[in-house]
Amino acid sequence: MKSYFNYYLKAFFVLNIIYILISLVIFQRTTNINPFIRLELGVLFSSVFIAGAIKLFKTEKGNTIINVILAYIAIIPSLIILRNSFGTFLFRNVSRLYILMVIIGIIYGIAVLIVSRKYKKEEVELNQMVKNNEEDSTEE
Repeated sequence: MKSYFNYYLKAFFVLNIIYILISLVIFQRTTNINPFIRLELGVLFSSVFIAGAIKLFKTEKGNTIINVILAYIAIIPSLIILRNSFGTFLFRNVSRLYILMVIIGIIYGIAVLIVSRKYKKEEVELNQMVKNNEEDSTEE
């Protein structure tokens, strides 16, 4: 549970900055002010989903492919919350939201690829260490 709150706080911090920047851009373009409480509630709930997705992604129990798919599905409600927080100023039509989902999916796939390469590299190194250890023990 401690790691979940750690992920939550990091997601909350980053999302707060992103939401404020998006709100400033909307204010400059349309001179429309988004209520702060609406933005903060959006950040709170989005952080819950993103922290859950990160926790699922880093879980080593169960099948890793299923965990990755579930973590991606857990991110999608945060995009819907993003649309509800900013209204139609950010996403005038739903197709932009779907494009954003695809972009996040691509970024997520790249992250999975990087992590899988890291684990494979660690696995090779550990196997090499075990092999060297076995050779040292047979020489004695």
